[in-house]
Amino acid sequence: MIFIWIVETLAKEFFKTYLRVESIPLLGGRLEAWQAAVSLIMDKPLFGYGFGVEDKLFGLKKIMFHVHSGAYAHNSFLGMLLQLGLLGLIMFFAPLFMLLFKELFSRGEDREVPILRHALRASLIAGLICCMSESWIYSVGNTQVFPFWIMVMLLMFYRHSDKEKLEASQELK
Repeated sequence: MIFIWIVETLAKEFFKTYLRVESIPLLGGRLEAWQAAVSLIMDKPLFGYGFGVEDKLFGLKKIMFHVHSGAYAHNSFLGMLLQLGLLGLIMFFAPLFMLLFKELFSRGEDREVPILRHALRASLIAGLICCMSESWIYSVGNTQVFPFWIMVMLLMFYRHSDKEKLEASQELK
């Protein structure tokens, strides 16, 4: 009986301390940060505030959070809009979405698609989904950045090699 009480007490403390149950409806404070980011974006929608200032803007604009702790928007799309505006967002993300679209919907003559290519496609999709809740894609020191961009380069290599194979087969005909 005492053992159950100890486990229950420790579990309650664990959930209060590490899971911050009270912040779940606010997505860990992210909704608060996203609202603040959107209001800042409305001030400079086309060109943003400049690259690398995302972590300083909330402090400079004296935005105080109740639940959110941190200096980033925790959304790569909003973070890029905040820093580089709509033009920068399009220039940064359009090639990634074009690559994804071409990978998913292009019809090649080669029906044999390597399993690695499917994994790379899934990783690109997962990376872009993660951009909705984290600001990592343009952060050079982040541990996810290097593998993500290597994966993008591998997909580009596959696309380029497909194009070369197609050109070579057309020359033979």
